[in-house]
Amino acid sequence: MNFTLHISYPLTNYNQFGWAFVLMPPLVPYMAPVAAIAACASGSIGVFRTVNNLNAITVLINIPLTMLLAISSNDDPVFVFLLLIMIFVKTAFSSISAKIAHSLSNPKYMSNQEKIKKIFKIQRERVEKRNEVLGIEVSKQISGMGMFPSYLPKDKQTVPVISKAMEARMRERLLQ
Repeated sequence: MNFTLHISYPLTNYNQFGWAFVLMPPLVPYMAPVAAIAACASGSIGVFRTVNNLNAITVLINIPLTMLLAISSNDDPVFVFLLLIMIFVKTAFSSISAKIAHSLSNPKYMSNQEKIKKIFKIQRERVEKRNEVLGIEVSKQISGMGMFPSYLPKDKQTVPVISKAMEARMRERLLQ
């Protein structure tokens, strides 16, 4: 709002750099907040993505062009700083709306992650129990034969990945 007043009050500001903010692409900085309110009111994933796109256009085209023209016309540095703040605010809003759109598109994501972590925790406990009962050396020999998975992740965040080569070696060991 403050920047809009700045680019419109002395008409020379609009002629020097305000036109870039308003018209390159047309009215995008003003459509983004309206679309954000509509996205929050409707809860539509498509509208949230539109808000992100409008913010991206504003941050990548409108604001840098306006800053370049404002600096070249010796505008007050406070308003250039205001444009920088606008970049940070639009980036934060885009990040938040992306997370909201993700949550709306996949509401069970977090509960599924918790279930997977629980499964891996149980598997890790079983491997540790097997190592305790059979001993590490026997467990390594059994794992080498492909009877037990030896590829469980050591950290609790990653998902185990078996390469094609590892799968082929496991099959060969089982067939021997």
